[in-house]
Order: sequence, then C-alpha cells, then structure tokens
Amino acid sequence: MVMEGASFSIKSKTCSNTLEAGKTCVVIMQFSSDKLGSYGGTLKVFTDNGTTIVSLQGSVVGQKSIAVSPSVLDFGIVPVGATHERELVITNDGDVDVTITGVEGIYDPFSVESVPAEPLAPGETATLTVSFSPQDIGNYTQSIVILTDNASLTKTVQLKGEALGSNATFLYFTVEGERVSKIFLPDTFLFSRSSVEITVNNPTLKDITVEHVNVPKGFSVDQLSFTIPSQSSHTISVSFSPEIARLYSGYVQLTTSDGHLITLPVFGKGIDLKFSLPGSGAAKVVGEKMSSIPSLYAKPPGIAALEAIELFVYNLKSQVVKVDVHFFAPPDGAMFYKVLSSGDWVKLPSNWYDSATNTLHLILEDNGTYDLDPSPGIIDDPIVVAVKDTNVPPAESGNAGGGGGGGCSISGSPQAGFWGFVPVLISTLLLILFGRVKREA
Repeated sequence: MVMEGASFSIKSKTCSNTLEAGKTCVVIMQFSSDKLGSYGGTLKVFTDNGTTIVSLQGSVVGQKSIAVSPSVLDFGIVPVGATHERELVITNDGDVDVTITGVEGIYDPFSVESVPAEPLAPGETATLTVSFSPQDIGNYTQSIVILTDNASLTKTVQLKGEALGSNATFLYFTVEGERVSKIFLPDTFLFSRSSVEITVNNPTLKDITVEHVNVPKGFSVDQLSFTIPSQSSHTISVSFSPEIARLYSGYVQLTTSDGHLITLPVFGKGIDLKFSLPGSGAAKVVGEKMSSIPSLYAKPPGIAALEAIELFVYNLKSQVVKVDVHFFAPPDGAMFYKVLSSGDWVKLPSNWYDSATNTLHLILEDNGTYDLDPSPGIIDDPIVVAVKDTNVPPAESGNAGGGGGGGCSISGSPQAGFWGFVPVLISTLLLILFGRVKREA
C-alpha cells in the first residue's frame, strides 16, 4: 500500500501479505491538518491482480466565536433629558470571519447605533455604541442580544442606568473608577498616616459648590471647599492618622451651597506594634510601650516615627547585654533608632534586624558612651520604630516625653528636660551617700 497526500496516514490495518478468497481486511485511515481548507489524497493498493486506487478527501472547517466586553454596561446616574454613551467591544476570537447582523431586545431609553457592516476577521475587534437617554426618573435595566451570521452564535449584555431629576442636587463617590458607599482605610500604625483619593462626581445639569467638608476625629481632608462643574468630578484626599489603638468611624460630610448634606461612611483602625522579649540570659528585661515618641523635635528628617518602646534591663552580670525583641506584623521597611540622653536619635545598624524572623537583635551597654542610666547594673533605653516618610507631612506635632537614652526623660521643653534629669541626680546622690555610710561603718 502506498499513501499519497501529506494530511492522510494509515492508522492501522488487519491486512497481511496474502488475503484468502472470501476474506476481508480493514484499513483505518487518519486525516489531520492545522490549517483551514480542503485536502485530497490517494491510497494505492497493489495486488497480483492489478492496482486499486482509493480517492481520499478531507476538509478542516473553522469555528466561529465572538467575545463581548463588558458583559454589563453600566451608565451610572444620568439626569433626565441628558444622554450618556458607552461602548461595547466585540472581538472575533474564532478561526473564521464573523458578521454582526443586529441587536435584539433594545428599546427606550436605550438605543444603539448601526452595527458594523463589514465581517470581522479572526482577531479583529469592532465597537458598538450604546446610548442612555432617560425621560423620566427611575432605574432602568435591559438585556440585549448581539446576533451574528451564525444563528447559534449570540451574546447577551445587560444594560442598566439610573435617572434623576434635571434640577436635583446629587453627588456620588468613586474610588479608582468604582462607585463606593463606604470607605475602609487600611489598618494604620499609631503616629503614622494612610490616605485614599476619593472622586466626588456631579452627574447633574448644574454646577454644585461644596462649602464645607467635615470629617470625624482621626481623619482629615486636603480640601474644605470646592466647586464641581455640571457632569464633571473632583478628587479629594482623605487621610487617617490614629493616636490610639482602636476602631475609628464616622462620616465624611459634604455641605453644599444650597443646604444639602451628602455623607460617606468612613472607617479606619489604629494598630500598635506588638512585641515580645524571647529571653535575655541572666539579666532581667522588661519592655513597655511609651505613651509618646521621645524627643520628637530631634527626629531625623525623612522618617515617620510609628511607636517607641522602653527597655529596662536589671541584674546585669556584664557591661554589655544582648536583648532580642520580636515584633508581630511589623511594617515593611521598618527602621530602628535609639534615643540618647542628649535627645539625639541614633540609627541602629540595619543588620541588627532580622526581617525573616521579625526580630531586633539589640546590643545594649551599661553606662556606655551614649547612656546615662540610673545606676550601674541598670539600663534604661528608648527604642523608636520608624519607616521612610512618604505620607506624613514634614511639619509634625506631638507630645514628646517618655524617656531619653539612659533613663533621662527628655521632651521638647527645657523645663521637661530638667525634671527628666532629677531621677538621675537623686540616684547619684544616693550612691554617694551609701558609699559614705559604708566607709564610716
């Protein structure tokens, strides 16, 4: 047997070299091609009684298919008497040409322009413009069907829109193009800031002036008044700056010049840094969060201070002690500073922090160069956790305090610095007195 034709092959056969009288054998042929079209070939069977030629024919037929985007066409809010247009994108994602023959099921207040006249070749796209022109107030929905030259190939698209009175005062909010009915800002560390941009949309036929924007405690906005032209929008930034760890909530309130109050619920959660002290050998280590950032006036530029912890180390057996501080869910890009008794901030070496285990490996020195601890054998050091300043404005305000390096409590005023030195002075006098009493004994 001889096969002619590249798209044909013998898959299997039961024939041997000799075919007995009255017997049959079966030859199974296979046809395949990765290109559209018609193909031909021959199978020649040679016998001792001559040659038999079998003609072979096969065709590869493409599949018609279209994709339509979006599947839901939302016109949003449109004033009565106005017209908004949206586009549907039709793509031929099949193997052969497709012709769009019409749109079924569309009626007022929706309408569609004429469908594309030319067939769509594979991979080509076409747009279909749909209009929404409401004449009465209300919500409207329709389902339309896009027809093709293949009766079994159709696509259904949902249309929806809302109409309001032509003289109404109405605003709605979107974030990144999506309409929102409430805002959740990300969980935010204390003393830091997170923000979200909110677009205020005016779909009406008149300009709307917002005379005042009010926000709840813990939140702020970058603009307190603005005007939005007819069928336009305006973007404001809402920021969240928690001072204590709790859930914050309330309303962004927009008061318009004609007395309307438009509100948007807003939520945010202030979180503090949670940490533990896995153990520090023979020394006793106690850590607590400070109520405020110490020596905030001396904070280096370009960083945002999140929180401060104060470490007390007792029962020292050596001048230097290693202390591990493990943080739960620390911020990305965390940096650590030690606040000295002078009020200066010193950045700790970056290799002291192991980001894989969220552990800060501290090396603390009793009465070291930058320390002024209460007495020998005790270390009192504030450690500040900070991140790169990308959101917090340069002009920060806050209450300093807590405790400077080495147990000296330092704040932004000279008087606070004096009172912070009092415990150190008393400790020193007691040590001198104790030594004098011991010598007299």
